[in-house]
Amino acid sequence: MNSSTESLSQLISSVPLVGASAIGQPPADDTVVSRRGDGTVASRYENMIWDWTTYADRGRSSPLNFAFWRKKDPETTARAGLVREMKFLLYLVIWRRDGPPFSYRTLKQRVGLLRAIARRCESRERTIQDFLTDEGEVLEFSSDTSPGALLGLPGLLEDLATLGLEEVGYRVAGDKVQQSLRVILGQYGDSLKQVPPIPTRIYTHILSTLRQKLEDFNAVLDRFLDLTRKCYADPRLGRSKGLQNGKGKELGEAYMFTMPELLNEYGLKEYFHSNDISADVKGISNWLHTMQTVARLAIHAYSGMRNEEVSALTCDCLETSKKNGRLHYIINGITSKLTGGTPKKASWVTGNVGASAIEIAQKIASIVHAVVVGDAEEAISPGAAPLMPAISHLGFGGRLPKSDGNGLVTSVLGLSEMPRLRSSLQPLITEADLLELEHIDPHRAWRTEENFVVGTPWKLTSHQLRRSLALYAQRSGLVSLPSLRRQLQHITEEMSRYYARGSVFAENFIGDYKAHFGREWQSTQPASAALSYIKNVLLGDEVLFGAHGNWIEHRLKDNDGVVVFNRERTMRRFKKGELAYRETSIGGCTSTEKCDKLPLSWLNVECVNGCKNLVGRLPKLERVIVAQSNLVDALDPTSPGYRMEKADLEVLVSARDKVVKREFARNHRKRGGEGEMRD
Repeated sequence: MNSSTESLSQLISSVPLVGASAIGQPPADDTVVSRRGDGTVASRYENMIWDWTTYADRGRSSPLNFAFWRKKDPETTARAGLVREMKFLLYLVIWRRDGPPFSYRTLKQRVGLLRAIARRCESRERTIQDFLTDEGEVLEFSSDTSPGALLGLPGLLEDLATLGLEEVGYRVAGDKVQQSLRVILGQYGDSLKQVPPIPTRIYTHILSTLRQKLEDFNAVLDRFLDLTRKCYADPRLGRSKGLQNGKGKELGEAYMFTMPELLNEYGLKEYFHSNDISADVKGISNWLHTMQTVARLAIHAYSGMRNEEVSALTCDCLETSKKNGRLHYIINGITSKLTGGTPKKASWVTGNVGASAIEIAQKIASIVHAVVVGDAEEAISPGAAPLMPAISHLGFGGRLPKSDGNGLVTSVLGLSEMPRLRSSLQPLITEADLLELEHIDPHRAWRTEENFVVGTPWKLTSHQLRRSLALYAQRSGLVSLPSLRRQLQHITEEMSRYYARGSVFAENFIGDYKAHFGREWQSTQPASAALSYIKNVLLGDEVLFGAHGNWIEHRLKDNDGVVVFNRERTMRRFKKGELAYRETSIGGCTSTEKCDKLPLSWLNVECVNGCKNLVGRLPKLERVIVAQSNLVDALDPTSPGYRMEKADLEVLVSARDKVVKREFARNHRKRGGEGEMRD
């Protein structure tokens, strides 16, 4: 059992329970509701804030705050009464409900919901009991509140209904409300699934920008971190002469270097200037946070991990192995998604960029860990040290973060607080980008949504990176941009190796974890293949050949040469496994079974000779012939290799000539017999 879960279970068993005869009565105000890691009292029932830090992952400050009004406003009698109701309901949820303890994340969601209910009750001069027992009021609240804020309401009502009159003191709204909430939240869940994939041009820009920023920072990383250590160790170093004056008098020492002087000494002047970093210690802190965010986004982009999964990573998360001369990278972490809030071990595949991002994050984290540990005899173990600790621990930017236990507070994804970084990652949307989105989902009214207006910046979220990786990191041929192909080549190969259905590794990675990215990658595979098939085969204007290509020419094309097909039916066939498509060097393969013509080389020569699943594309065949011709010309004509490569070339050329003659004859008939073909 996780230590935080175990300590919470012990606390729950130690809190006095209200007897069944005391209907709807809370415990005494001085009842201990949470403790610190050393066993001392952290908060009591009467406190406005319950400190849940000890029971949350990674020791991050985790308050449960019942105050639902602005800080500058007073606590009125009415507000105090609503807070008492909120505390009692949360007490019931934590200590009287059957089942495993809720995670801090779930409890925080419940408290947020109770605060929203309390604000509504205050404005209407009602109690929370009035609200929860009035079906009409709950339904009206549901229609007036954003679906995201309602996520905990069905669970709260169900828990209170199960506890019943004996525990709660009143009966809450029943089945009618629950059914209505299921409809609302079901629709909300469907909308969340429609997270847009990033158009390939924008996606390429984002990946290129992240990679370039990581490479540039890595080139100066050791010097940058050494400067950071020195500035932390001496409160005068890197500060202005004015700030040094006071410290110098205290210490009786002379002036130290200012930051501009230090930048020259460390060879960082140009890097600071080109990135517009403020030449002071606050600039150092802000840039470390910026690069930590870049690393975090790169991990999202090259692993598909969720935000909370990246936040939970520790410094020993990266596992590297070498097989057949190639490096493979595995990220080991935990997840509580769909596991009832209980942390569970999980692993993800990543590529070389994701691994590089982790290595940079590890070095940044080492600075923060050293600050937190200080002169302690025992350093923080890599398995306990967060990969993304808050940079504010350095104290360069002002107030230190509140923490408990070992004092390590985890940072959050702060892209919204970094306008320059956000701007660099969000190019303006073009008409071509919208057309690409319309190809992916023609039924969605993209042009009516405010987030997809031509000429406005693309609004990036971490979940878009997950969705896009699942869609594009496939061997379907959907990605046509050479630069994006290169960037995704390694991670595509790794995911095909570790996540593909039937892979000997898939069960170890995905198992019964339904929310694992590998499962999303698997479920997206048919859609990616279908979109590539529609784009490159059915809607393409290239000459097709091969058995499947000929079937399209004769069965699906009308008299004008336009392919007529039903998009929805085609997508369904892919989803059901009745049709498949993967890219090959000379076109594509539509086999739903494992190929029985294992190619001896990248040329796919075996496929040319009568394969029923071949859908060849003439331009691709032409490019292969050019490449193979160059290879043959470079070989010794007397060598065995020359004869083998020459034979393959002749097969390809013969196939090309047959296609060209067929197309000439077809065009000749359309023109009424004009012209003749020349050899």
